[in-house]
Amino acid sequence: MTPDLAKTLGLSQPRGALVADVVGESPAAKAGVQKGDVIVTFDGKDVKASRELPRLVAGTAAGKLVAVQVMRNGREISLQATLAAADEPRLAGRSDGLAPARGKLGMALQEVTPDLARSLGLKEPRGLVVSQVEPGSPAEKAGIRVGDVILEINRNKVLSLAEAQRALENGGPEGRNLFLVRRGDSQMYIPTKIG
Repeated sequence: MTPDLAKTLGLSQPRGALVADVVGESPAAKAGVQKGDVIVTFDGKDVKASRELPRLVAGTAAGKLVAVQVMRNGREISLQATLAAADEPRLAGRSDGLAPARGKLGMALQEVTPDLARSLGLKEPRGLVVSQVEPGSPAEKAGIRVGDVILEINRNKVLSLAEAQRALENGGPEGRNLFLVRRGDSQMYIPTKIG
């Protein structure tokens, strides 16, 4: 958001995420978000730049009703959106009955749907987005962040939670795992160690 664009859109200062498109039947469309709106707050948190919005969305539980403030034609409008549920349960939790390796890493993953890929600025829906990282967990210590998209685990491409589980079960020696992560426009390998 440049100062000139902010003035054109009726903003007092450059802030928010400009909506370039709204996908039909998406949570944004159902909430009343329109092309050309500028999202300035999401779930009570200020959106200072476009790059912050995907991280905020990814870090919010599916099915939650969130308040969204948008600027439209110089006026601030309050909307409410219910985030879409993922097709499969998230990878996480200590008491959710999922495999121990998932809980020990201390992060939640969600499959990248076409809508989520668009909101994250991805060219194609692939990988798993990190929707939660527990403080002090191996994932946090390794530098994995909410909003990262995991493309591979232990050199295996992962498109589903089941594939991620298999890749983690076949992890390296001494609880070591290697993640290929997309963050913004770059990719990096991040090693993690359980225990």
